[in-house]
Amino acid sequence: MTDTLPRSESPAEHSPRQAEGQIFSLAGPGEPPADSSVASGQTPVGLAPTVGVEAAAGLTPSVGLGRTVGPGVGPMEPTPGPDRLQKLYLEITTDCNMDCPMCVRRQWPGADAQMTTETFELALAQALQMPGLQTVHFGGFGEPMVHPQFPTWLQKAAQAGFQVELITNGLLLDERMAHLCVRAPVERLFVSLDSARTVENAPGHADVFEGVWRNLRRLYAAKLVHHSAKPEVYALFVASRSNLAELWELKRLAPYLGLQGILVSNLVPYTPELEEEILYRHWSTVPAGLPPSSWNPLVDLPRMDPSPEIVELILRLRSHGTPLRIAGSERYDGLMRCPFVVEGRAAVGPTGDVSPCLALLHSYRYWFRGQQRQIQRHTFGNLHQQTLAEIWSSPAYQQFRQRVRAFAFAPCIDCGGCDLRQSNQLDCLGNPAPTCGACLWAAGLVQCP
Repeated sequence: MTDTLPRSESPAEHSPRQAEGQIFSLAGPGEPPADSSVASGQTPVGLAPTVGVEAAAGLTPSVGLGRTVGPGVGPMEPTPGPDRLQKLYLEITTDCNMDCPMCVRRQWPGADAQMTTETFELALAQALQMPGLQTVHFGGFGEPMVHPQFPTWLQKAAQAGFQVELITNGLLLDERMAHLCVRAPVERLFVSLDSARTVENAPGHADVFEGVWRNLRRLYAAKLVHHSAKPEVYALFVASRSNLAELWELKRLAPYLGLQGILVSNLVPYTPELEEEILYRHWSTVPAGLPPSSWNPLVDLPRMDPSPEIVELILRLRSHGTPLRIAGSERYDGLMRCPFVVEGRAAVGPTGDVSPCLALLHSYRYWFRGQQRQIQRHTFGNLHQQTLAEIWSSPAYQQFRQRVRAFAFAPCIDCGGCDLRQSNQLDCLGNPAPTCGACLWAAGLVQCP
């Protein structure tokens, strides 16, 4: 694949740009880098060099964003920070121009839903009444660009003063769409890229890489025409056993795809067969965050080279929930934390229903550790019946957010001892629906932009 990338059409940025607290810069035009050039210290866009054994073992500090370290087995102090709506997802359609084997849409009976102009205008007007709401994100479980009103609505959201984000599979990012995204502008554009080459019959989007590559070059050309650094482009990579090796190649090609970062998420197995593809079979939360004791003592390590034997040791300590500190930083990777609630997000479905997160917009089932789990959708109101402000401040929604910020749920993600784990309707601590103790998003296994 890399031999076919034309020099003259490779994306490039000629000056660094600061984005979200990090400096991103794109390499100049040229042939894709060989592995030797990357090894010499040149790091592709938006990806800091991995330094130390903690990076090799996948460990991250439990600091920042108001995280509270805890095992998730009972009430804790709520995560600090303002409880206000800051980001609103608009799922304007559940339709899509693709039919990926891994997609949850295959479970939904009946026709796909489309948001009406009335619902969108209502959502936009009510969003303007929410102090602190900064970002409108077009995305969900459908492809936003298939909606006939998407170009108009994108411009209206941007003109209203919101930072606009968009997630797309990239196949409909033609010249018209590219110029629209630049002019609006879209602040951040997330493109589903599960491979750095075309792979037939893959569970994700790997069979369309060539088309997405061409469209990303077109987007870069539009940015040059308009002398704009927007939108910032990020790849959304769904990792599985089949495509994990592709992540390095995608990182290597980042400057030539115009990527400023790669957001990696785990595969959610919506069929029993897909469970064989997941990369988190042995992940555990139960002991993580418990105070050190003679039964589970703290292991305090210095920085070390990420040699195979050291990484193996770190992984073994992780799998047993050992309290771990590396170079003075606590590394509790079993933290349960809901990014949607803690970071002030909510989602509006095509009919105007308001859910606390993307995971609760729809009903579906998935398989985890050999067991089927049924998720029932949950909403706290509808924009046609109440305003967004009324829904956000309703007692039921406020109480739910308080439970989630404290993460006062049973640790269902690690427990296989009762049938309550099979749905999100009740847990053994008596929490009402929806219960979040088995949420893959709160566990940090699945990530959404």
